[in-house]
Amino acid sequence: MIGKKEYADYLYNADARISFDTEPYRTETYTIGLLHYGKVKVTRNMITTEIEGPAFICMSPSVIRQWQNIDTAYLMEVVFFKKEFLLSISNESNFIDRFACFETCNHYSLTEEKLRVIKRLFGFIEFNFNREYTHKAEMIRALIYQLLFEIEPLYHPVPALVNADFLSKESIIIKFKLLLAQKFKENRTVYYYAGLLNINAKYLSHILKEKTGKTANAWIIEMLTLEARVMLHNRNLRIQQIADHLNFPDQSTFGKYFKHHFGTSPLHYRKSLSLSNS
Repeated sequence: MIGKKEYADYLYNADARISFDTEPYRTETYTIGLLHYGKVKVTRNMITTEIEGPAFICMSPSVIRQWQNIDTAYLMEVVFFKKEFLLSISNESNFIDRFACFETCNHYSLTEEKLRVIKRLFGFIEFNFNREYTHKAEMIRALIYQLLFEIEPLYHPVPALVNADFLSKESIIIKFKLLLAQKFKENRTVYYYAGLLNINAKYLSHILKEKTGKTANAWIIEMLTLEARVMLHNRNLRIQQIADHLNFPDQSTFGKYFKHHFGTSPLHYRKSLSLSNS
């Protein structure tokens, strides 16, 4: 089942059953899913999409996700893997970062030809996953590499160096979302992100409001409170530790911020999780 659980260095699931949770969560693995047929709805880093097969879905460990039920008749194969597993034979520590599909929260429809190729690769992964032999991990790692290179041409990564004069509104929004996911714990001002994009803060909020219905500040607030909610699930973390992790000066400031934007205090939110799980 796709849900809140920990995985080994890699895992293959031939018929993944999605855990339709009321609360957002993240995993510690990268995820590549092949939706053969059916329809699912998923919210990833505050972006909700309906996905209809055949399609593939990629998510990194940093992506906060929440699944919603649409169609009970669906079939999805999934490969989970940790970055360390993939890079254990590589000197290129940032190799996985070149595949922007893990962070952009997109999904990609498949042509019949591409579907046949990816189905074949998933078939080889399943075959090797169910075998017991000396080089099992090496074979699965090689197949994941091949799978990544097969899906790479289906999307266009956002350039690492941004020149705002040549960026479309859509490209600016994509880049903003990527930067927000990476840096929201460090800085939560619109001016900061506008500066990174080399554009005016007012213009950034204008195009976000125009295209997404939310201002830049609203995106920042929602990302921060979403992260806080995920962390509050972990009862090993004290609220003071969460405040420190999110760069608040103290627990009181964090509590006021969370209550102002989410409507309840961190402590009451954590208690509500206990009631819903009882």
